[in-house]
Amino acid sequence: MLNKFKLFPVLAFVREHKYPKQWNVYIITNTSMERAISPTNLSPMIELCVRYMKEAMEKGASGIVYINCLEYLKIYNSFASILKFLHVLRDYAIIYNGTVIIEIEGRAWNDREIVLLKEVEI
Repeated sequence: MLNKFKLFPVLAFVREHKYPKQWNVYIITNTSMERAISPTNLSPMIELCVRYMKEAMEKGASGIVYINCLEYLKIYNSFASILKFLHVLRDYAIIYNGTVIIEIEGRAWNDREIVLLKEVEI
């Protein structure tokens, strides 16, 4: 599925660096490095996403946000915090005609968490 967006300027929050050059990639880490965001600080992620989706909409495009490190965020944040983060992100995606793609490892979540995560889908 991600190959479909290979040439698109996706805003990505990931743990590794292996993504297309066109993507605007932020690494979620506790390490001090360029383009790094601490896993305990979800607010800058929301701010980046909102700005990105708003600018994309103003240009007549649909902003695409990709997150593949939700399990890592779970180590540093409560499930409730992560769920709130995702609901806020979803609401802004609706407002700004954006798309949010979240890749998860199902075995890292219990049944209740999976149900609640699926409720964020639109």
